[in-house]
Amino acid sequence: PKNCTAAVLSAIAAAGAAGGGTVYFQVGRWYIDGSYHGLRIPNNVRLQGAGMDLTAIYFAQNSAATAPAAYFSLDAHDDTMFGRFGVSDLSVYVLSYYNQIFDISADTDGVQVRQVRVRANAFMCMNNPDSRTNANGGKVPWTWISKVNTNALFSLQGRNFQVTDN
Repeated sequence: PKNCTAAVLSAIAAAGAAGGGTVYFQVGRWYIDGSYHGLRIPNNVRLQGAGMDLTAIYFAQNSAATAPAAYFSLDAHDDTMFGRFGVSDLSVYVLSYYNQIFDISADTDGVQVRQVRVRANAFMCMNNPDSRTNANGGKVPWTWISKVNTNALFSLQGRNFQVTDN
């Protein structure tokens, strides 16, 4: 597979420099390597696929030491008090180590995640995987959604966020 990291990061940076916009992912598989710290999305930038069954972003296998804090998060390096970003109409594959997939942090307002299929290995989550047990005493390494910054595919702390399947 072709490594698309440089092209994706360049397109995201260009949209951010323009004050916002949409980075369109055409039909296909987009491979992102592990030599970066996740996709930090600038304020008012949206990542748009052609559909959950048509566009897929694959994140490279990271080690436990190099897994990013989140694969999708706000790039908080601008002057806005609250930022917003969006991800829609695509599938995300993270089959190795991760902390979180989406970080909708407290400094966001208006984040949208729509029609996004997430495939992640539940037992590769690095956020305190041994800290929780289920009713039978088995380990529970993550939850789907959390309002705190641990053990979740989605960390939801911002204002006015929307996570939908339609």
